[in-house]
Parts: sequence; C-alpha cells; structure tokens
Amino acid sequence: MSQKNWDKYEVALLIEAYQNIKQGRVDKNSALVALSQNLRKIAQNENLEIDDTFRNMNGMQWQLGFIEKAFIGDDYDSRMPPKIFIEMVGIYNQNQKEFLDILEEAHRKINGNTNMGDDDRKKLFIKWLGENISFSPIAVVNNINYVSAYACKRGIAKKSFWSFSDYKEFNTIRVRLSGNKIFKLIHSKEHRLFEKSGKLYSDFLRKEQEKIIVVNQVEKVENNEAIIDSVDDVNCLSQDGQEGIGAKSAGAGNVAEDLAAAQEDLILAQYSLWLIQERGLSSTTSRSYASNVRMANTRAQENGLLKESLFDISDEDLLETVSSILTDSEFSKYNAEQHNRFSAALQAYLVFKLGEKATGVRTRRTRKRQEVQVTCSDELKSLLLKKFPYGIRIDSEIDMMKLRNFANMFGVSLPESEELLKAQISAGGTFYDGKIYFVSDETYEAVVELINNIFAEGYSVVYYEELLVKNFEWFDEKHISTWELIREILDNRSNDWFISKNFLRLGADRINEADALEAEFESVWGDNVTHTYDEMYELLPYIPNEKIKSYLSVCKKFVWSSQETFAWVDKVVISDKEKQAIVDYVTSECELVGHASIANVPLGNIEEENYEISITAIYSAIYNLILKDDFTINGKILTKNNSEIDALTIARTFCAKKDTCTFTELNNYVTSINGTANRQIAFRAGYDQLVRVEEDKFVADKLVHFDIDAIDDLLEQIIVGDFASIKSVATFVMFPNCGFTWTYYLVESFCYRFSKKFKLQVINFNDKNAGIIAKKDLNLSYADMLAIVAANSKLDLNPDIIGQYMFDNGYLGRRKMPIVDNAIEKAKVIREGR
Repeated sequence: MSQKNWDKYEVALLIEAYQNIKQGRVDKNSALVALSQNLRKIAQNENLEIDDTFRNMNGMQWQLGFIEKAFIGDDYDSRMPPKIFIEMVGIYNQNQKEFLDILEEAHRKINGNTNMGDDDRKKLFIKWLGENISFSPIAVVNNINYVSAYACKRGIAKKSFWSFSDYKEFNTIRVRLSGNKIFKLIHSKEHRLFEKSGKLYSDFLRKEQEKIIVVNQVEKVENNEAIIDSVDDVNCLSQDGQEGIGAKSAGAGNVAEDLAAAQEDLILAQYSLWLIQERGLSSTTSRSYASNVRMANTRAQENGLLKESLFDISDEDLLETVSSILTDSEFSKYNAEQHNRFSAALQAYLVFKLGEKATGVRTRRTRKRQEVQVTCSDELKSLLLKKFPYGIRIDSEIDMMKLRNFANMFGVSLPESEELLKAQISAGGTFYDGKIYFVSDETYEAVVELINNIFAEGYSVVYYEELLVKNFEWFDEKHISTWELIREILDNRSNDWFISKNFLRLGADRINEADALEAEFESVWGDNVTHTYDEMYELLPYIPNEKIKSYLSVCKKFVWSSQETFAWVDKVVISDKEKQAIVDYVTSECELVGHASIANVPLGNIEEENYEISITAIYSAIYNLILKDDFTINGKILTKNNSEIDALTIARTFCAKKDTCTFTELNNYVTSINGTANRQIAFRAGYDQLVRVEEDKFVADKLVHFDIDAIDDLLEQIIVGDFASIKSVATFVMFPNCGFTWTYYLVESFCYRFSKKFKLQVINFNDKNAGIIAKKDLNLSYADMLAIVAANSKLDLNPDIIGQYMFDNGYLGRRKMPIVDNAIEKAKVIREGR
C-alpha cells in the first residue's frame, strides 16, 4: 500500500512525543513505540488498509529527526521537513490553544472518537440508553429532539443538542431551559420530561468525554495570579516595582497573554488595597471599583478608544488617555447608564496612579462630601432572589421593566430614579458575566459547608470546575450554574481560603498553582515510591486530570519512571556517602574535560536500594536531589551552570584532537557521553571536523590535500544540470591525487566542507552514499529535487516504482520513505505544468 501523507493530527502527536522526549518525561524508545501504535490505531479507526511498514518504529525514528529540524528553524541543510511539519511547529510556537485543540482531536482519533455527526451521536446515545436504563429510550430521544428544536428557535441554543460533544456546554443550555418560565408554562410536559432526559444526555456526553485521553503541553506554568505573595508584599511594592514583577511572570509563563494578565491583576490588587487603606472603602466596594476599571478598559479597547491596555500606558500619558475616554460621547452615555460607576472608578484610579499630578480629578475630600451611601434593602434582595435566580441585567430595559412589574405585584417599594435603583442592585449583588446575581445567606453558608466538608476529608486544593461537576445537581437546585460564579460568590465574602482564578485552597496564604499542587501531591502520596496517573486521579478527585498530568511532569519533586508512572524523589534512597561520591565525580570531570555524563556517575547501591523505579527515574532523581543547584543537564550531559555544551559539541572536540578515527570509535564515544546511541550526532561531528575517506575511517584535514579548483571543474563536467546523485560520479580516474584513494565517502566530505561550487545534501548521513551533490546557489529542498528527478523519469508516479528508482540511482538509502510521497505530489504538479 502507499504511505499516506502526514496530517496535522499525526504531526501534533509527533510534536507531543518529541517534547516529552526532549523534556525527559519519557525515554525515546517508549515514546516512539507508543507513537507508532497510536498512529496505526488512528489509521485503523479510519478504515485505512495498512501493512507492517505503515508508521512503524523505523519511520518514527526518521520523522523525529524531521520534527527536530522544524523546531531548530531555517537552517535545514539537506533535511527539509515536510511543509505540514513546519506549519504545525509554527502553530505550537505561536498559538498554544490552537495546537492543544488539534492535539485533543488527535487523541480522540486514537480512541475512535472523532468529530461525529448528529445522527452518529444520536445512535450512540440510543445504544448507551439501552445499556443504562430499564425503560424505552424512544421517549427520551423524542423529548431531546423536541426541546432541541425549541431551544434553537428561541435562540437559547445555537446548534442542535446532537451537535454538542462537551457536556459542560450542554449543561449551560440545560440550566437555562430548566429556569425558563415560558418553556415551563407552555410546554410543561416536555419540561418535566427534559429534567430527566437532559440529565441522561448530560451523563452520556460526560462518559464519552471521559474516554478521551487529553495530553497538555506543559512548558509553562499557567497560573500567574500568585505574583503577589501576601498583602504585605503589595504594601512594599512601588510603582517602579511592576517591571520586575512582570519579568517574573514572563519567566514563569513565557507567554505574552500570561504576562499581561499578571500585570493587570497586580495593578488592580494594589489599587484595591489603596482604596481600603487610603480612602476608607470597604473590601467589597474596593473590589467593585477594581472590576469597574477592568471593564472600562475592555470597553474602551473594544470601541477603539485605546490602542493598548490601560495598564500598559505610562504615567505621563495616563491623565490624557483617561480624559479622552471619559469625554467620548458613546462612553459617557454608557457610563451614565451605569450610574457613572466607570467614571468614579477611573477618577480614583488616576489619583492612585498619579497622586497630586491627577489634576482635574475630584479629591478624596470632595468625593466624601458628594458620596451617597447606597445600599440594597432586604425587600429588594428578597424580590431579586425570588424572581431573578439566574441574575439580572441592569443594562437590560426588559429586565428592569420586569423588576418593576414584580415590585408592583408584591408591594415592594423601588426608587423612581433608574440610576439609583441600578446602584442599589449593584451594591447588594455579585457582578459576573454582565449580570448581577443574588445568593441568599443560607445558600452561601451551604456552599461553605460543602467545601469545608471536602477539606475535612483531607484535601487542601479544590478546583471550582470539579466542584461543580461533582455536585452539579446540588448547585443547580441553588441556581448556580457555572464554576466562575462559584468563584465570584466566594471571592466577595470568604476570608478563610485563598481564592485563585481556577481553584481555592485551605488557608488564606497566597500560593501559585504549581506549589499548591506539588504540596497536594505530597500530602496524598503515602508510602508508595511510585504512582500512576490513574492512581493520582483517584486520590485527588477535586483536581482536573489534565492538571495532575501537567504538574506531575513539571514539579521537580516528581520524576518520570515508566509509562504513565512517576516517582517521588523524596522516596529515592541515596546515602550521604553516595551523594558526595556523585558530586565529587561530576565536579572532577567538569574541571578536567568540561563536562560529565550522568549515565556514568557512580551509583554504588542506589540501583539495588531503589529497585521499584527505572534507571531513568534514578538519574532524574540524582540530578534533582543532588546536582541541579550547581550543574546544568542537556540530555545526559552535565556541565557547570551557564555552560552551553551538548553532545555534538563534545563529539566535535573529540574529533578535533584526532588524526585518524573510525566511525565505530566515534559512535561508541557519543554513546558513552550521551547515555544512548545517536549515529547522526557521530556522523555530524565526524563530517564537521574530519574527512571521511572510507566507510569506517575519518582522518584529519592536514592529511588530505585537495586541489579544490581542479576537483570543482571536474564535477562541473560530470554533473549535468543543477544537481545529481553522489553515485552519478561513475569513475574516479580523472580525480587529482589527494593523498588517499578516491571513494564516494571522500567525494561527500569534499562537497560538504571544501568545495567552492558544490554542496552535499543528504536526508541523513549514511553508509550507502545516498545523497545529492548540488550547486551551492541552488535553493531547493531535498523533496523538490526528488520531485524533479521523478517528473523527468518518464515513469509511472507510483510510490513503489519511484521509490525503487530513487534507491537504484543513489538518491535514497531505502526504497520506502515518506519523502517519496511528497516528491510524487510535487512531480505531478511539474508534469501538469509542462
């Protein structure tokens, strides 16, 4: 069969494997075996006919080299990665969210759970119902059909229920329908049935999602909220200190969006604290002011009043910028509709940032004289709790009209001023997602009790999303439908827990996500040396699985041991004597030769004492426990901190000291320093520093005497056109004497480093003289040159035929290679254009 071209999903899995290998989370062999099996499984799920060569282990080794080239950049030499590889690396580097979406879909493909059509999902649901309920599924399916049509017609849902794959997204619609009074009144029967059928469909979607293996790249710490370590830190921070904090955030996340969000959170936290300490506002009011500044910033950017965030503008330009926002007619109108809450917050923000420089802004004394204490009466709160359980939009004329109608119906007195009424509602509720929500004291206490019960079980970290998912019906009864609303409710009232963006933690001390999860891992680890992902999922039910998987990989106290299994380094037994011996060895080697291999450190009884974990985990533990403070590791190579040395650099140094060297000797040396064999590193070092005269022999440059101009002139006569295979050199009779008998290997070395007119291009250095001699100014990839050869061959553009032709004529070292398919597609275009 012909090998299909790689698609973006396969390349995403290849990138995932490459990064896991590069970061030391998995050994190369295991990663490539798993990758090969997964790619073959995807093909089988897509009903492709495959043979033993399809995406096999050899192919994975080959493609790993291409993806590494794509990550390195433009200097591809003779190994031009396929276009899709370069495109996917670009997405990985520039748009992590898009890459993770593609990766998630790739894992769905592994499990046979690709994007299915509405009919397929409906059939799967009917089958699931048959296995899980005792009554006929027809009534359930018909009800979902009916309600789906109603929801789409009324604009409650934007697509058919059968198009939903995310149960959380569906639950949002389900909650809206449950509280929809018109639907309940006019379609009471369908409403009652949907309470059950909707729950069943939600359970079905959730179960389907649980089958999907989602693997996230973890090269960054996501939570930047912990920049302020305590309120005391905020007091100590000056305006000039923000740059340093921003740098810290960028170091942690290395993503522009994370840095901006961290800087914004920092400034608003300082602003909120200033309002409390300097202006005497309550914590609730100060948070409202901070929220209003954030909203004003967003609104101004959306309307084109700001080209950059308000929080990025220098103090010198801030006054003029805020003035231009407040004097804009559209913004002024919007601000007036919102009871001037944005202008008040921005004016206070100017005083906070500029102090006495904030000319034209009301001072604190003026503000105190004009400020009217606005409160929300108990009567109004009760009415809003009863009639607006899912929040009220104070900028909606319909909602405000409904409120006044309900007030007349129940005899609740409301102020005639619309602005004052909005201010009272704002003062008493929780603002979230454009609405103001009211939660009774009883409900709040119940939520607190629920969380305290979880903490009482021994957990210290609870993610809001998992809390909602595991208690959805309980929260649904209390009209709390999103995990973000849970956070806002707790953030406005709770002082006993640390409330973060995604999780809450027992105790008020601020902590970042990585440290919080590392402490949680330690608290549940127990006596075991190792735990699998699945075991950790069971031990930590209130932490999302993907978070566990991500942070196990980045927390230095936990090291990869085997497939989906990690060891806690504190459980690794290493005596003080063995630690000292390791430090002495590495220090000595680095002083003598500039580097050491972790694979060569003296282990003493470490392997026997830690038989439960792999040698890879032992080496990782040794580095993390003993060496990381003073040495840097690159692959298996240890160097003093700040030293940029890798295996290739060391191998080049080894070659530079040699007059003669066999490839076997060089390859063994690379294996000894790298911990694993890598023939390409050995070849590259040999070709870079020496001259290859025979298959297993390299010699120093000084021993070879090339007449460069004469050899170049001869090659110009032999090579017709811009390029030819190495083996197109049919005889060496005419080549001038250079001190050694001419061979193809000698020709390769000449073109690689010495020729003025030609260059050597190979897919991989090899022992078969498979490669191309091309003119130096030729700017074609290897695949492009193969395409020209194929197009000129007059042969049928069949992979087997072209592969054999390329092999026979010295362009390829193997008959079946992925690059053949790429070349054939390009050859077809060439022929069509003639």
